Amino acid sequence: MGYVFFLSYFIGFLSLISKKKVFKNYATILLIVVIWVLLGFSETVDLFNYRFMYEEAGRIDIFSFFNDYNGRDKGYTFLMSFFSYLGVDFEEFHAIIATLNILLLIYFSRKITKSTLVVLLLYLTGPFFIDTIQIRTLFVHLMTFIAFFEYANGGKFAFEKSLCIILLASTFHILALFYIPFFLFIKVHNYKIVTFLILGIVLFYPIYVDALAGYLGSWVSMFVYTSGDSNLSVFSRYDLGVSVYKKYGYWLYLNGMLGVLFIIRKYIRESIRSRIDSYKENFCIKYIDMCFVINKYLLLFLPVYAINGAELGRCPRCFFLTFINAVALFMDWNKNEYLKIGIFLASALIVFTEGFMNLFYSMSDAVIMILTNNILVNMF
Repeated sequence: MGYVFFLSYFIGFLSLISKKKVFKNYATILLIVVIWVLLGFSETVDLFNYRFMYEEAGRIDIFSFFNDYNGRDKGYTFLMSFFSYLGVDFEEFHAIIATLNILLLIYFSRKITKSTLVVLLLYLTGPFFIDTIQIRTLFVHLMTFIAFFEYANGGKFAFEKSLCIILLASTFHILALFYIPFFLFIKVHNYKIVTFLILGIVLFYPIYVDALAGYLGSWVSMFVYTSGDSNLSVFSRYDLGVSVYKKYGYWLYLNGMLGVLFIIRKYIRESIRSRIDSYKENFCIKYIDMCFVINKYLLLFLPVYAINGAELGRCPRCFFLTFINAVALFMDWNKNEYLKIGIFLASALIVFTEGFMNLFYSMSDAVIMILTNNILVNMF
């Protein structure tokens, strides 16, 4: 299956630089099939735990779930309990989740951009492998993306809808709550004091990161060990020291995303400034502006991501789908083929950097497992 993956990616990239629309359409369909097969049927390092969670959830009475269940991740547990009640086994549940994820990703991406091929290629560069391993986090990635789309889309109750989606995502994994303060930050991000704060964090980061991240790691460790909360006790098994490669990896890739978004934002604003008279142009401006502000918000917490083991790096990872669609939106507007390819390659490198830090380097066996151990492929 690994050969199929790399060949499909290569075909997808060739079709990206091709001017034949039919070629692009066939490549898009091919990538969708590859994602579905790998996402829904691959054996992964965490799949044993997810099977166990599914079996445990199946023992919970769905009709008295909200009265009887006091554990964490209530949304994900309820979903598992519901499908188990319908008689769906874990393998079928896994395939259904993969199908739902792909359909929602394509549906909302198509509302933003016509370049679905770009979205799929960038998704396959890094975020896809994490989503394949971590099913709960997959829901958070997708729901935060949908929430940000709804916020940029505007209209009546846009803020309320976005907030509700993120709160729902937090019932699948608590990390979604990280994005709630963003809705306050977007109101104040243009203040000079906020700009100077972000510049200070970014420019002096190499000087203070070891000391501050080390202190934060020690404080989090002490808090986790002394807390009786079962939601926090799971982190007690992790080493919360400063990661050598993550402390600079996040610095590079978050600043890289900011640089790419700066170019995209500048180009789109200049290209449609004189004809911003329709919903499409308004949405385009709002979406790119929002992406730029989210990136600034993520930079505020830059030292936190250097702490190894606390899984705080998952927070900026939730921005990937939103960022990827911003790049694809740029592809729709830009007519310069060389600039389009340049932005795509820069974005792919940025996404790969995060994947390298959190998976490709530290857990390369997990990637090999995804590409080799596949239930559906083995059946044939």
